[in-house]
Formats: sequence, structure tokens, C-alpha cells
Amino acid sequence: MRRYRDKSLKPYFRGDAAFANPDIYEFLERERFYYAIRLKGNNLYTKKIEHPTTWPVGCPSFKPKMFYESFVYKAQS
Repeated sequence: MRRYRDKSLKPYFRGDAAFANPDIYEFLERERFYYAIRLKGNNLYTKKIEHPTTWPVGCPSFKPKMFYESFVYKAQS
């Protein structure tokens, strides 16, 4: 990250679930990086969105499709 500090580029960071850590988020925000980090897997989330993410039977459409699912979730800790 040091090599990008003095450049006139917008600093972006993209990471997988291994980077899903509040300390990393805080560091990136202090350094004014834009970031996208995949959250760690959660079986409850996967089960809740299983229906809309199931591939349709038959000939697939070549047009993008968007599906929305809404649910309430509260962590136990």
C-alpha cells in the first residue's frame, strides 16, 4: 500500500473472505482506500438465498437477471 500513497490513482482494495476483519476495514478507511471484501460464509445466509440462486431448468436466458431476497438476521454474539 505504501507504493500507492504518492500516486495520483484512486486507491482500491479487493479481498476475499480472509480479509473480512474489522481491523483491516479500519486500516483501509484510515488510509482512505475504497474497498470490497467478501464476507465469510454463513450457512444460514446460504439457505435463505438458495431458492433465488438456483439455476432455472431449460435453456438459460442470455440477459442479466436480478433476484432480491430480504430477511432479518441477528447474530447471537
